[in-house]
Amino acid sequence: MLPSGAALGQEAPQSAPPPPAEPPPPPAAQEPPPPEAPSLPQAPPAPAQESKPGMETLISGDVSSGGFGGPVFMYSRVQGRDALFFGGRGGWLANHHFVLGAGGFALVSRIAPPAGAPDVGEDLRTEFAYGGLWLEYILLPDKLVHASIGTLLGGGAASYSRIRRMERQDREVESDVVFTVEPVISVELNLTRFLRLSAGAGYRHVASVELTGLRQEDLSGFTGSVMLKFGRF
Repeated sequence: MLPSGAALGQEAPQSAPPPPAEPPPPPAAQEPPPPEAPSLPQAPPAPAQESKPGMETLISGDVSSGGFGGPVFMYSRVQGRDALFFGGRGGWLANHHFVLGAGGFALVSRIAPPAGAPDVGEDLRTEFAYGGLWLEYILLPDKLVHASIGTLLGGGAASYSRIRRMERQDREVESDVVFTVEPVISVELNLTRFLRLSAGAGYRHVASVELTGLRQEDLSGFTGSVMLKFGRF
């Protein structure tokens, strides 16, 4: 055994030095970024438009179309006498309410001319016919019984005509063009989906009457009518 002094006198073996650190790898070469595309000039923003309120119209939205037509029998007075007229009305029907059409009537009763008419030595008769634009508004058309308001605007002709025309004679002795307007209020009954019965009352105003011996009051007067309407309502 070695004395304790000799053991203490020996130096402990030194540890091996650490290996040298490896140098870091060189940074990878980076590709240059692609060139930026040239920016195109942008159009200036459009100026803000002011919002306008929607236009109010009598007929708007989806418009449903229909139409009708039919004969009209009308009673009135001409030159203070009972008179029967025959004619018809018809037109385009929009949204089941608005009617734009036409109508016309002719006097079928034989009416003698007034006292101031031309004296040609033979029997004459007063003839009168008129027609024009028909405007109508139908109230509550889906109801079994409903009403309508309409107006006829137009003109016509009044004349004195021979009852018996001889050969080479003109039938008309004298004639005149007149202006007429006739408002009518009617009550309608829905008989079927395609047929209605209408009864109306109105007043026919006739102006610009220049027939010899005839006044505008002789052709103007209250009217009562019955109509059958056939169509798509």
